[in-house]
Amino acid sequence: MSPQEPNESNVAENEQKQQLDGNGVVLQKGDIFLEAQKRYDDDRLLEAARLLRGHENDETTTTLNEVHRAILEKARDCEEFLKEIKSDIVGDDGHRANDQEKAVSEDDFYGRWNKQTTTSCSGRMTNIYYMLDKETKTQLSLRVDTPIEKSLLIPLLSVLNESELYPTWLPSWKVPRMGIRKVRKLSQKGRVSQIIVVTVDVPWPLQTREVVISAVGVDDIDDRGEIVVRLHSLHTGDENGLVPPPDENDDVIRIDFDGGFVFRKHVVNDDDNDGIGGDFDGDGEDLIMTSFQSSIDSKLNTLPKPLLNFVLRQAFGMMWSMLLRVAEEVRDGKRPEHAKAIAAKREVLYDWVDERVGLMLEMK
Repeated sequence: MSPQEPNESNVAENEQKQQLDGNGVVLQKGDIFLEAQKRYDDDRLLEAARLLRGHENDETTTTLNEVHRAILEKARDCEEFLKEIKSDIVGDDGHRANDQEKAVSEDDFYGRWNKQTTTSCSGRMTNIYYMLDKETKTQLSLRVDTPIEKSLLIPLLSVLNESELYPTWLPSWKVPRMGIRKVRKLSQKGRVSQIIVVTVDVPWPLQTREVVISAVGVDDIDDRGEIVVRLHSLHTGDENGLVPPPDENDDVIRIDFDGGFVFRKHVVNDDDNDGIGGDFDGDGEDLIMTSFQSSIDSKLNTLPKPLLNFVLRQAFGMMWSMLLRVAEEVRDGKRPEHAKAIAAKREVLYDWVDERVGLMLEMK
């Protein structure tokens, strides 16, 4: 099942209105670029790109500066991610994902989505899928869909956004050794966009892994009823030299990461057949579909089967359950450090999220 999409006629109507400013005033060409920059600065990347795209190939093309072109490039990347994460889970043969036990050959197993499980994560039915790249056989992709109640969204976003607090809740294991060693924030832009360095201990004899992650928040509620957090890895020298080389004392290997989150209104249909949300009504609250997808290149020549099994059968599901459980604790006042962070950013971020989510849930 794919979560309900906004009415296409409404989307088309909204896109026709992209030449208006926030007060409904028709923009002249000379003002469009200023309005696009304004929307981009307000975390509305895709709206900004729609404004610019209407003039990308006309006589004003020469007036598009590097900032405008960067907005268009980021928007194309975000749109491609959205297309992928909202698509039905299918394999190379066009059929829906296999249950893990039905993958009968190597050709079936690699290069297609396999359903790991439908399980209950903190009482919320959750679908978890995985895929191993057919060429490398070591690049692991994961996808998860879970409906949450509206009251959990701001606590959940705070758990994701407050990266300095990751070590206080992310699980770790002694056998095999795996867990977060440290998290360092390099920059914060806008309400939620940030760049962080995450160092992860992995089982012996593998070398410690490290990833530099750029997180970009996108508000596309007005047009498509979605909040997006786009994640991708950066490399040494990126962001005008902001990203440093790995610390020689840490003896780490930098890995690649690509993925993100999408939050959108969830409507349970009578013909739902994937188990998501069917028995969970959020105590009568409106439900928000929370989707996460990632692709990780751990820079391994081979992916040890015991490690793969541990990640798929224990680590990922446990981390996702922990994420939801910690969000519940934040909501229930049991995480004072997160409560303090929410209070400090209440006016700038979390009140804004509450207002925008209210609009999302009113959309048909």
